[in-house]
Amino acid sequence: MKQAFDIVNEWLGILTKVAVNLVLLGIIIGVLFPNSALNMIPNLGAVMAQFGEGGFAGLVALAILVTWYQKK
Repeated sequence: MKQAFDIVNEWLGILTKVAVNLVLLGIIIGVLFPNSALNMIPNLGAVMAQFGEGGFAGLVALAILVTWYQKK
């Protein structure tokens, strides 16, 4: 059973790294080509605004996400 959880954890780690790289690529494309369909900068701003609207709960959620990501 532990081996199955290790495999799932490994796949989730790989998928997380791929997702982060895709977001970074989208940001770079947004900076280089501001009028492209892949401009992720406004979407990233909207996500950060949602954390801000959450008040203290949003701040705690953001802190948990940052802590979780730094452990990987």
